Amino acid sequence: MLGDQRTRSLRIPAVSARIRTGLRRLDGDDVAHARILAGAGDRSLSRRTPYRDPMASNVEIRSVRPDEYTVAGEVTAASYREFDPRGAPDWQAYLRRIADVAGRAGHTVVLVAVVDGEIAGTATLEIDRHIESGWKEELAPDEAHLRMLGVHPSHRREGIGRSLVEATIDLARTRGKARLTLETTPEMRAAHAMYAEMGFTPTGRREVAPSLCFDSYELQLGSPSEVR
Repeated sequence: MLGDQRTRSLRIPAVSARIRTGLRRLDGDDVAHARILAGAGDRSLSRRTPYRDPMASNVEIRSVRPDEYTVAGEVTAASYREFDPRGAPDWQAYLRRIADVAGRAGHTVVLVAVVDGEIAGTATLEIDRHIESGWKEELAPDEAHLRMLGVHPSHRREGIGRSLVEATIDLARTRGKARLTLETTPEMRAAHAMYAEMGFTPTGRREVAPSLCFDSYELQLGSPSEVR
């Protein structure tokens, strides 16, 4: 159990997916707000079989609140823990970093997926700059970068991962970005399948530490003039 989060599995008959998205202002910052009124097939980020029968759920996608930073960080770290690359000495440090929602919420957009009042997943969108310094390349003017997408294991296969990605796509477009980029590890095979299904194109692989690699993807959103 993470904080006061109760683990549960929703078993609701599948229905057609309807997504209502819009923008609202929270704490002086524009954020994407989406209410997902159905599941959209298996969107698990697990290394197991990518697709299963669809399951429906009610998911609210919104900006994280300050009093949720700790729980949101715990959920994010829990979603990555099973993907420990063998022999990667920096993995535990990476888990601590992705759990630090408070440390990145001030200069990124951190979205949470809420199911029945519980945080079930999170995603971080870099719009103006990377969270950390030291990247070989800064964000391009037309680029938004998706980071740290994760769904708690107790809420996998409910369409939550895809819903979070769709919300970041909408937000990137409203900010005038022409493309959305991301990275994921080779172990996250279901995530690779989801990104491919959503139209992302693989763009390469980079090694960040011994036994720790990231595969890059990009989604074209249109030119800035078309986005606006």
